[in-house]
Amino acid sequence: MAAGVPGSGALEADASRSAAHARRLAVALGAAVVAVHMAMAVASMSPRPAMADANIYLALANTLAQHGAYVETWRPDSRPHNHYPPMYPAVLAIMILAGAKAWSAFQALSVFCTGLATGFCFLWLRRRTGVWRAVALSLLFGIAPALLLVSQRILSEPIF
Repeated sequence: MAAGVPGSGALEADASRSAAHARRLAVALGAAVVAVHMAMAVASMSPRPAMADANIYLALANTLAQHGAYVETWRPDSRPHNHYPPMYPAVLAIMILAGAKAWSAFQALSVFCTGLATGFCFLWLRRRTGVWRAVALSLLFGIAPALLLVSQRILSEPIF
């Protein structure tokens, strides 16, 4: 409606309240999807022995944290390590320097990263398909067995 037309201010106020309500609903639904994913990831977590990759990542992270060098601790006089990219061990090294010692702390990083991925999935789908399809599809993404498996491991996949 045009400005100056009687009643147009009330319609604009109603539209504004409706849009604010829709945004609050979308935020709440997106947060619920992420919470479901994180709850399932934590519930499915097991304290199994680490895989070889996790041990190598943590060894490289410890070397970075203690010596500031990206070398293998079992060959400290060698050239910099070149099999695994340094970003994930660098993030783990920051966690170690901040005091993380338990396996569960490093697993929590993976859960956090897959939770972020689930949230971004919801946001992207909401823009492409609408809020209700975004809820359904991002929930399917968040509870996918492959994502839940990766979320409990100390691997670089969740951070990327």
